[in-house]
This record gives sequence, C-alpha cells and structure tokens, in this order.
Amino acid sequence: MIDGMTTEEQIKYLLDEVEKLKNHLHTGADYNQIDWGYILNKKFTIGTAFPTTPTAGEVYMRTDLDCMFYYDDGREAWLSISEFVYQFSKDATLSSDVNLDVAGGVTVSGVKAYEVPFAFTVVGMTATMGSGINSGEFDLIVRGSITAGESLACDGNQQIADYTLNYEHAADSIGVKFDYDSDNCSTPIVCVYLRRRAT
Repeated sequence: MIDGMTTEEQIKYLLDEVEKLKNHLHTGADYNQIDWGYILNKKFTIGTAFPTTPTAGEVYMRTDLDCMFYYDDGREAWLSISEFVYQFSKDATLSSDVNLDVAGGVTVSGVKAYEVPFAFTVVGMTATMGSGINSGEFDLIVRGSITAGESLACDGNQQIADYTLNYEHAADSIGVKFDYDSDNCSTPIVCVYLRRRAT
C-alpha cells in the first residue's frame, strides 16, 4: 500500500493521518457517526471489498481506491471519512432565479459548476445571506438540472443549514441555483457538503 513500509508502519501512518483528519473534520452529525474509538484501537480492516454485514460507524480502508470509509447506518452507505466542501456565491442582490458562481466564476457547459471526480453523496448544505428572507430556496444542480428534493429553504434566518441530505450520484458536475419566490436575496454564500461514496 505504501512503498517501503511494513504493514505495521502503514497502519500507524494511517492512524496518525486519521487523528489529524479528526481535528479538522466538519463537526456536524456525520462526524459524530464515525466511531473514532474503532479507528484508534486499530479495529478497522483493509482490502478491496467492503464487509457484507457492516455495523454503524464501522471503518474500512479501501486499498484499491486509496480512501478510508465509514458505514453511515442512517444513509445505508459507505461514505468517505473525508468530507468535501464546495462553495458558491453571488456578490449581488438577487431578485430572480440565478445560478450562483463558483470561486472565480468559472462556467462549465453553460452552468456554473464544479466537477466532482468520483461517485458522491451530498450530506448537507449551508447558506449565509446579507439578511434573512422568508421565501425562496437554494437548489442543488447536477449536470445542469435541479435535483428534486435536494434544496435549502429560506426561513427568515440569515444563516440556514441542513445536514440531513442524502443525495447519491455518479461523478458529475454540481452547482447551486437560487430559486426566487418573493423576497430579494442579498450576497448569498452557499456551501455544499459531500462525501465520496463507494459500493
């Protein structure tokens, strides 16, 4: 797995990396599902195929993908311990439906989006606006189309969040669109949280 290291050295290296990751990971509900004691007591397995009867929080190192996963019992899926955050924003007051910009305002195939290079599960979205609004929502876009049910509704607060999303998709482009209703939205910043998914 790691050239020049014994199996014991590789496991120690992985444990050190996981400890570093633990100190930097997002601290939402997903983080709390990971059984850190399971990892730090070296009770995780390594291989190229997940266990057939996983338990909640079980950790597995996929050597063929060079990625460590945990079993999310609520989503019934193996998700990466690492969480990826994609940020979108618009430096304007929005009074109509608008696709938000990615960093630098890059446009991909007519849609402002990031390319995600692996199968993924969107686990959450957050938004911060110049002021709270009572209508409209931020919709997740995949390959130019709004994904049904995967959105963040404005509720009058300046900051809103939902960490209960469970949208699975193959590698593709993702974006965010403000779906205007009746309230103008000022300078929104939206983050989409996702984890790598594997079977």
